[in-house]
Amino acid sequence: MPDTNEKREIYAEFLSERIYGAITLLAVNISLLVNISTVTIGHAYAMVIFTTLGLWAASLFAFFMSYKIVHGQLIPRAKLARSVIAHRGILDSALPSIILLTVAAFGIISIETALITDVVLAMTTMAVMTIQASKSTYSNIKNAVISVAIQFVIGAAIIGIKLAIH
Repeated sequence: MPDTNEKREIYAEFLSERIYGAITLLAVNISLLVNISTVTIGHAYAMVIFTTLGLWAASLFAFFMSYKIVHGQLIPRAKLARSVIAHRGILDSALPSIILLTVAAFGIISIETALITDVVLAMTTMAVMTIQASKSTYSNIKNAVISVAIQFVIGAAIIGIKLAIH
């Protein structure tokens, strides 16, 4: 059974992958919104699912390869299990999109409403995480506000870069 520190490390890795997936899917959903006149439910599902699966596979592959290069051996089972748990964060990042697109597929809301809701939800989640990270790191409110502002700028730049290729 992992100790508390190890559980925190596993959760930090999971959360890192979850944030990475969320940022990428945020850019995907914004690009779908920009092209809403030509987007179908099937196209939106395909973009979200294939982007997520591609990120997940690439992330796992990169971890396996880097481990073999650095250690000169295959990953031990315990580390493999830990890695799979951590990398599941990328898969979890697609759940809000899939749920909202499913609601749209049943005609309850439009595709546009599903995508807008997903973008707002992702941005709100990222804002809460950014504020929580700054709050727990800085005791001084001024430093926390500066940190949040810098992180928002960095996040916006990352999304802008991802959007530039879509």
